Amino acid sequence: MLAGRRVAVEDISSDHPAFDILEQFSGLHVGAGPDGEMLEEIFNDICFEPARNDDPVVLRWSELLDSALVGFAECHHRHGALFVSADGRVFCQSYMHDAFAYQADDFQTAIDGLLFGVRSKPMLRPDQESVRWYGIRHERGSLELYDYAKGIRG
Repeated sequence: MLAGRRVAVEDISSDHPAFDILEQFSGLHVGAGPDGEMLEEIFNDICFEPARNDDPVVLRWSELLDSALVGFAECHHRHGALFVSADGRVFCQSYMHDAFAYQADDFQTAIDGLLFGVRSKPMLRPDQESVRWYGIRHERGSLELYDYAKGIRG
């Protein structure tokens, strides 16, 4: 984390991991230069700012994951948003289509993966038979899918 950097955070419980993330990173845009162009060898940009938490898709995934998801950044040139669960796992929502994915078990691994090209694992809701992620169609039973039921900690 960034030593000494503190930004005021509103409307997020201080015991949720999103609070610490936003307190230290809110307002920063990483992975792209001042002109908006991607930096060399970087795969995604990340704009740290509170993301919409009242989206019906996010609320449904909060239920399925049995954890409060709080948005802390937009990514992929604002084509998606990043959310952290109460247990610290990081997820990505596509703004382009009805898709949600698991990024990593913790913030640091998630950010490293996004910046350096580790693809997230798409997830299927019970009402979905398939999902497109990075242009690839994933159907129920695909090994590339993240089994969020097994990932729930409790």
